[in-house]
Amino acid sequence: MTRQNWDSLPYLDAIRPDPGWRVEYAVVATYSADLVAVVAALLAFAGLDDDRGSGTKMDLADACEMLRRRVRFVVQRGRVSLPRKTSRIIGICDQFIREVPADERKRSWHPKTTVVSYRNDADGRLVWRLWLGSRNLTQDISWDTGILLTGTPGQRGTIVPGIPPLVKKLAEFAELPEIIRLKVAGVQWDAPAGTSVKDVKLFCPGELRDIPSEPKGVSELLLVSPFLDANTVRKFGSWGADEKTHRTILSTGTALAKLLAQAKKPLSSYAEMLYLDEALTDEPHPEFDEAMESDEDVSRGLHAKILSVKHSLGRTLWVGSANATTRGWSENYEVLAELTVDETVYKGLRTFADSSQEFDSSMPPVIDPDDPTEKDLADARNEVAAIWDVQRQIHADRNELVAKVPPHPHKPAIELEVGILGEALHTWPRGASSLILPLVPRPRDSEFIHIRLSLNEKSQEWCQRVPVNPPLGEERDRLAFASYLGPRMFLQWLRSLLLDNAGSDGGGDWTSDKTGSTDSGVSFQMELIAPSLEDILRAWTRNRKTLADINLRVTSFLKAFEQHETDATPEELAEIEKFQELWKMITQGLV
Repeated sequence: MTRQNWDSLPYLDAIRPDPGWRVEYAVVATYSADLVAVVAALLAFAGLDDDRGSGTKMDLADACEMLRRRVRFVVQRGRVSLPRKTSRIIGICDQFIREVPADERKRSWHPKTTVVSYRNDADGRLVWRLWLGSRNLTQDISWDTGILLTGTPGQRGTIVPGIPPLVKKLAEFAELPEIIRLKVAGVQWDAPAGTSVKDVKLFCPGELRDIPSEPKGVSELLLVSPFLDANTVRKFGSWGADEKTHRTILSTGTALAKLLAQAKKPLSSYAEMLYLDEALTDEPHPEFDEAMESDEDVSRGLHAKILSVKHSLGRTLWVGSANATTRGWSENYEVLAELTVDETVYKGLRTFADSSQEFDSSMPPVIDPDDPTEKDLADARNEVAAIWDVQRQIHADRNELVAKVPPHPHKPAIELEVGILGEALHTWPRGASSLILPLVPRPRDSEFIHIRLSLNEKSQEWCQRVPVNPPLGEERDRLAFASYLGPRMFLQWLRSLLLDNAGSDGGGDWTSDKTGSTDSGVSFQMELIAPSLEDILRAWTRNRKTLADINLRVTSFLKAFEQHETDATPEELAEIEKFQELWKMITQGLV
């Protein structure tokens, strides 16, 4: 959200490490995610993204190697969206995703927050960043809000009591217990200018909670939320004294029109009703490559969730992920920060509200009726995601999906199709608890299963992680990258690692599947240059541990070429074989 008196910091800038620092661990919590945005975040965490939120093939290979078992994205199950067009390498993102199996028919995993620890390479110092707000990890360009806190152990700042339990809960969902051992309890936090953080909380279902306690002497209230329900709106509308309190609600025209039509008039205590359905800009989003599209609609409307109150003791701001609904404040997993703010910050929010449009209750927008087919598919998606309990067994001659219960929606007319991400879809017969799928070449394999529900020539599609036995492991990653880079780019990438210097265009944009083997005439292709003896010895002299780490990568990559699991010309394979002999001879004595 960019308006007078409100500073703006793009999300990728907020998570990117400063020069000389690296990500120790990171957890990103989000309701929904698209895989292109996941790659953009990985590149940013590695400090390798460009000004489009993208990067090269070599950048992505480096980022995955650097961040394996260090970064996780925790997503509502059933809300990982499919890019319409992208590289097949995107399947390797499976290792970074963890899904929360909240039953969306009752509640959702809905927090939007990122916690990152950074380590200084020179002196080992540790610092933290905590971002929270309303933005999902997608290419959405709606109006969103967020706040960035920075934390340092033993330095001046504020102890925020809710942050250590938040980090602990996120670590459990992310399956990254190492974060807890970093002792976040002693960290003191700095907030943006003009704000002071009172508390931060991650709410979970089953906890007794409701809207915040009403401050004394409320004179102004601004409620911002794209989704509303009458009960919650009425609760906030009761704050203050009717004759002394100015209440404003900012939402979408459709949400306001639905409440306006209700007999109990939940909007009656609000002096101002404002709406914002379309973003006030036609510019493409600056953080992601606009050529990459997702099957999730890219919205340009309101998505911020804010409660701003002026009262007798000052000004309080609640920012987070909860909509102004009973589900948001009482049932979902949500994150919320409570802050005191100065007049400049308070007026900045009011400036944003004033830029929206006044809702004319005498001429409310026409509410289009729900499409029954789309509603049935949306309900079926929630149902399938909730009952989904599937594993994949890899046999010598086939893949087999095995479910504890058949994963079909209860409506018999809805067809269920599944397939490994990037491969053909297959109909899962209704009532069957297993499905045979063809084997997939290991470089193309993924834990992601592409799911499609179809009804009346309409469909909904997404992907979910499925545990694989035996696990795909790190070897799959390196086979995938060997195939993705091709021999020419692999050798150039290896040389750049040894020299600690990119020295090339990095193999082109990561979204391309073109390799030097099949497109040697394309302008971005590199010369077939293998690392020399001098390059290897220089790397060993500079840092022996680095050479040992590189050796682990090289062994798996060379195995992929040796087993002919990649596309390569005879000349390239011959060059790889010569390099392999050189590499083995030298590293036997050095590693």
